[in-house]
Amino acid sequence: MQRNGNSFYKIVGGALVVILALGLVLGLHGCSDNTDNAPARTLPRSFTVDERVFFKWGETFDVDDGSTKYGTVHEQLVSWTPTFYYRDNTGALAATASVAILSWGTQIDVVDGQGKKLGTIKEEVFSSFLKTWTTYKILDADGKEVATSQKSEWFATNFELTANDGHVVAEVHRGMWNWTGDTWYVTIKDSVTVDPRIELMIAAFKTHADNEKKAKDSKKSDDKKSSGGAKK
Repeated sequence: MQRNGNSFYKIVGGALVVILALGLVLGLHGCSDNTDNAPARTLPRSFTVDERVFFKWGETFDVDDGSTKYGTVHEQLVSWTPTFYYRDNTGALAATASVAILSWGTQIDVVDGQGKKLGTIKEEVFSSFLKTWTTYKILDADGKEVATSQKSEWFATNFELTANDGHVVAEVHRGMWNWTGDTWYVTIKDSVTVDPRIELMIAAFKTHADNEKKAKDSKKSDDKKSSGGAKK
């Protein structure tokens, strides 16, 4: 009888150990996949992409909705072409966007964390006597054009992505005043036609392109001042 009792307690004890171990594993898994009580790898319908001015290495952007941080976009400094990584709120790689080396115009290919193609951003820059503006064509993973942007860059910057049938896919907006780095406001209306990670990369690359232009213009201005001073 004593022996049977000991066996019973051993079985119960072993079962409790298994249950506790399983609960610990599931708990740790839950912590890694749901930081800040937000689903990992999932972007909300509205979020901001905030350019960091301090505490960064290369161009860096924080992605959040005002209460929850969804991830970070950061530039890969050592690469053949401009490349940005998006890591979600667990630290997992959720998307990579890079400028294609051989392309007509600027073409940005976007893939997910496993390298599966999400789509392509084709950037077109136009200039007139008064201003320069950018439009985008979005291609799906098969190279089919699925959306285009309506340009509006008079003071503020607004991109409205529309699908082939005319319905609005997303809106990407940057205000006129950005004293402490760019802040983009992204509203997703259709996450099926265009993956939201693509709109995220539009914001990052547009800031990147504008920063490069400002740096080149500043260098030209400094060179002119230097050459003018030398002539005198």
